Amino acid sequence: MVTRSTERTDLAARFVSGGEEARRRWLGTLAVALASVSFGVQGILAKYAYAGGASVPTVLATRFLFATLILWAIPLLRPSIRRTHLRLPRGRALGAAILGAIFVTNSLFYFLALDLLPASTAVMLVFVFPALVALWARIFLGERLSRPQLAALGLALLGCVLKVDPRAALVIGAGLSWLGVLWALGSAFSNSWYVLLAAVFG
Repeated sequence: MVTRSTERTDLAARFVSGGEEARRRWLGTLAVALASVSFGVQGILAKYAYAGGASVPTVLATRFLFATLILWAIPLLRPSIRRTHLRLPRGRALGAAILGAIFVTNSLFYFLALDLLPASTAVMLVFVFPALVALWARIFLGERLSRPQLAALGLALLGCVLKVDPRAALVIGAGLSWLGVLWALGSAFSNSWYVLLAAVFG
């Protein structure tokens, strides 16, 4: 027989569980927002660094150094994460190494593009990668693309063409670096494979 005390306990447990779920959802949303802002700002900061005489390897080394310090500080401050998240199964070690190599390649291409292109142009070209992810998923994973997804794919590629403006780029003195465009598209290409393989490796 269920007593009122038991019902209150169940309601309290549901309230706590729901509150924890809501808290995690808000923290996840905040993390995504901060990541988006950080990604947008890093291009501008890289431009300032280049203007101050920093090279691409120096900027990349500094970026990865701070990222490493932050990522290692989190498990050191939270033992629960250290016990459960720092143990990589042997079967996933190769996948993690491949993803790491692709991520470094993606970052290198992106910062090389920033050295040759305006930050807005570089970011615009790099963000073709979601369309490429959808395309690779269709070709290699057999995922079907809906009409809205196909429309988004076409619009992304059209936006890339309009941003680069090939006709203006062919004019002498137009100032567009085609090498920078290739670096940016290379970053988009490698980033798309990073996302695809991350889903495959789990």
